[in-house]
Amino acid sequence: FLTRYGYGPIVTVKSLQTLSVKDFVKIFSFIYEQFCPSYDLSGSKFEEEIPRIFKDLGYPFALSKSSMYTVGAPHMWPQIVAALVWLIDCYKLFTYMKEKPQSFDEEQILGETVDGILHNKVF
Repeated sequence: FLTRYGYGPIVTVKSLQTLSVKDFVKIFSFIYEQFCPSYDLSGSKFEEEIPRIFKDLGYPFALSKSSMYTVGAPHMWPQIVAALVWLIDCYKLFTYMKEKPQSFDEEQILGETVDGILHNKVF
């Protein structure tokens, strides 16, 4: 995703395994700027702003302020990667919805399953 959308610094598996806070903030900002091109994190406290953004977007898990300081730690890294992957998936869905809004009409029901749940394309 980072390479495809023109993220500046070279990204390798090794560089991602030893991610610094500064690198994480750059990557987060780059991904979030895809949603909101005018977004600028420089004037705010990243340790408060990033968890707030995830919460506002509906991320199902809480990211603590203190977790922002230890993003590269072995115990924290899986949670941070999961949050970034979730954010990327949100962007992909956002882009698809902009390109094909008719795909998300409630009337487009695909069928009923054994348990009686109606499934549409969003599901």
